[in-house]
Amino acid sequence: MPENNPRNFSPHPGDQPDVLLSEAELNLVIESVHNGIVCIDENHQVRIFNKAAESIFLKNRCDVIGKFYEEVFPEGPLADVILSGAVEKNRKLVYQGKTLISNRSPIIVNGQIKGAVGVVQDISDQENLSRILKDALQTNENMEAILRKSLDSLFITDAEGRVLRVNDAYTRITGNKAEDIIGKSLYELIEQGLYNRAAALMVIESGKSVSYTEKTKTGRTALFIGTPIFNQDGQLTNVLVNIHDITELESISNELVYTKELKDELDAVIQASFDGIMVTDNSGVILSINDSYQRITGLRRDSLVGQNVYDLVAAEFFDHSDVVMVIKSKKAVTFTQRLKSGKEILVTGNPIFSEKGELIRIITNARDLTELDILRQEVEHANSLRRHYEDELNKIKMKDTLVTEAASSIAMKELIARVSKVDSTVLIQGESGVGKEVVARELHNQSPRCDKAFVKINCAAIPENLLESELFGYEAGAFTGARKEGRMGFFELAHHGTLFLDEVGDIPLHLQVKLLRVLQENEFTRVGGNLPIKVDVRVIAATNRDLQNMVEQKLFREDLFYRLNVVPIYVLPLRERKSEIKPLAEHFLETFNEKYRLNKTLDSQLINALYDYSWPGNIRELRNLIERAVVTSPDTVIREITLMAPEAKYQFNPADEEPHPVSLKGEIETFEKELLKKYIDRYKSSRKVAAVLGTSQTTIWRKANQYGIPLQDN
Repeated sequence: MPENNPRNFSPHPGDQPDVLLSEAELNLVIESVHNGIVCIDENHQVRIFNKAAESIFLKNRCDVIGKFYEEVFPEGPLADVILSGAVEKNRKLVYQGKTLISNRSPIIVNGQIKGAVGVVQDISDQENLSRILKDALQTNENMEAILRKSLDSLFITDAEGRVLRVNDAYTRITGNKAEDIIGKSLYELIEQGLYNRAAALMVIESGKSVSYTEKTKTGRTALFIGTPIFNQDGQLTNVLVNIHDITELESISNELVYTKELKDELDAVIQASFDGIMVTDNSGVILSINDSYQRITGLRRDSLVGQNVYDLVAAEFFDHSDVVMVIKSKKAVTFTQRLKSGKEILVTGNPIFSEKGELIRIITNARDLTELDILRQEVEHANSLRRHYEDELNKIKMKDTLVTEAASSIAMKELIARVSKVDSTVLIQGESGVGKEVVARELHNQSPRCDKAFVKINCAAIPENLLESELFGYEAGAFTGARKEGRMGFFELAHHGTLFLDEVGDIPLHLQVKLLRVLQENEFTRVGGNLPIKVDVRVIAATNRDLQNMVEQKLFREDLFYRLNVVPIYVLPLRERKSEIKPLAEHFLETFNEKYRLNKTLDSQLINALYDYSWPGNIRELRNLIERAVVTSPDTVIREITLMAPEAKYQFNPADEEPHPVSLKGEIETFEKELLKKYIDRYKSSRKVAAVLGTSQTTIWRKANQYGIPLQDN
């Protein structure tokens, strides 16, 4: 590495020190300073470039020493010092986003300029701190000005809900004195009954602005507006609450709100219409058109609104007008209208009359005949989806819910929440009856495609010779017995939605190739067709078979396996997550009670028998068991069940068990402890738990300490 060589240079004459430093000592000094030092000779070659300069200019000394200064710093000002001989101090400049301050001086030997030296310091951090301080001072001044000048009542709290400041108008509007609230927590003030609710607390809990109206102690109607104040890191620091006295304006405000709602509703109806809509007055002047009218006719809003249709007909914008005909006949008309572009549209003109029977408006409805053909195709698609959903509804009589109590299920639910946001292919594996379809539906319901179709196909339930046409559809005349107009397959039905391939391991090898193409290229051809069809489908597959083993036995394509297994989800059998037996049983009991309009309950001791069973049929078996118990039990309380063990059938009747003595106090404490733990686990903070359970924060602290339940805010 080239070394800095300062020995050829001397400081200004007359400034010679009594003791000269050696070259090594001088190099050590140059390398030790925190400022960057750059020195060039009279030929503009760089002779000194210390470590600090390397850090500031992000250049390696090896690439700088010996090079011409203009080559290293094309726009650098140090070379100018050799020409001018001038000394420059505290010059500020920006280099690659950094704010630098530099001093530059010529090197004079025997009255001649032999080079130049520049000392540079990076002051970016100081500049940023100065700017932040200035912003903070300005913010403080602005806040003080607002507090002084505001005619409305307002007060400020910190991020914990403690009142910091109020202005004079606060007492006049609310009836509460400033000295009664400043320095106190709003939670405490609510508990004392000073407030029914607090906008500041609503802002703290939601992180968003809130507003509501409320009657104050003075009988005034006030509008409370809470606004969050964040620091530069996005953290909530304060809440500003404005309180506007709107007593006199309340009725006017209600009328304005109602009027605005009517206007917004009318605008939304007009803009949401797929058909083109044009509104004219009784003389034919166009008042408004919606976006669909622009799309269908190709005519811009600014060229139509305010124009008279008589003038537009004369200018041949269209051959004739429904508005003109309605004005003359006072009746609705429908006909085909030819536009100036040559396009034909179907228009319908409808008259609108006042209560006096006078014509006041004409509403024109326009439809693109080409779009009508597209609509017919979409109707076919909708009808196919309807038939599919009817089949699904016949199979699914009730809705399942994803119950997660076991750690494995909670982890699976978290994975579902992450994976559902993307379109990656998911492979769900698990034994029969564990709820793979429930997982698939949960993936769909949490995804951006949740408002689109969820289409399920059981690959094992469809004969092999029909599976291809069911998946990919067929063209007219593709095979004997085919519908003459052809038929959409499940991939087309699921366009923009989700396709659930249940029992994917049963797809024959010759169809696996076609399935792989859809997954890779998002296109396929119908049976008997030639044209590729593009689809946008998220695929979720499920199986109870060991696909990895099937790959090894050449029964399943390896490339298809890896294409499906992008995100694997394994659903454990019920015997390995027995903590979910009770909530599942209670869920199914509620479902069948609602279905059969009953009010059955399970004996509390009955659950213990369910834990000891191996559940070879998993959740499906538990569901069937609960349904059987609900419909066959003669009593309101189900006290007897029949389980099918692998070796034999056996019954459990809690009436046969020895009753245990029950302590009322102990049962109440057990329930109270479980309830507290549930809500503390959910909300963490004693303040939030107290608000939800409708009690004081002190009570929550005391009870949590009594039962040994840790709180986050301890």
